[in-house]
Amino acid sequence: AVGTKFRDDLAAEFDVPPKRIEVVPNLVSDRFLAARLRRPFSRPFVFLTSSFFNPVKNHRLLLEGFRVLVERDPDVRLRIGGYGPLESELREHARRLDLESHVDFLGKLSREGVVKELQKCHAFISTSRYETFGVALVEALAVGRPVLATDSGGPRDIVNETNGLLIEEHSPEPLADAMISVIARYDHFDQDLISRHCEARFSGRVVSERIVSIYERVLETHSGGRSR
Repeated sequence: AVGTKFRDDLAAEFDVPPKRIEVVPNLVSDRFLAARLRRPFSRPFVFLTSSFFNPVKNHRLLLEGFRVLVERDPDVRLRIGGYGPLESELREHARRLDLESHVDFLGKLSREGVVKELQKCHAFISTSRYETFGVALVEALAVGRPVLATDSGGPRDIVNETNGLLIEEHSPEPLADAMISVIARYDHFDQDLISRHCEARFSGRVVSERIVSIYERVLETHSGGRSR
């Protein structure tokens, strides 16, 4: 399983002990690690998100939390990459919240487009209801960006006090509080260290070694069995 929460959910669903399920994270592409770039504090402070537009990703919460943030600190922007069936509804919701001058809908982004947006933003944010992992968060960390994420499962294994904030309550005020906190603490995040720690945990080399070690252990355990 790619995360401990997903492991526990699988164990409960199939009635097996959690210890029988190995946790191995998804890997981050080297292109994001190679794009590491320090972004100094500046105004407007830019938050980025990028995902498919569906109910699970909970962009409505993001817009509503951002509305609260704008009321406290208007010198901010939110850039939203992605596409999907809820796009027109989300654009209309942003209009109803009077966020048109603060929010940019970027459309579907290529991998290179995501890299460029990560290099330009100050922080990445995810407001999902449920995530088995959180590849977009890890991609942001690879570039060196602090991340904010709702406590939706997978982010528990990714986000810590050195690289961002985990938001336990899925509602606008706590979300805005977290964004205010990241803006205030921005210069305390070591962007190079964020990227290096990401590489140490999620690079292709590290994850592939974990997977190979599992196969070797299984083969060794069953080496006396019937071969195929």
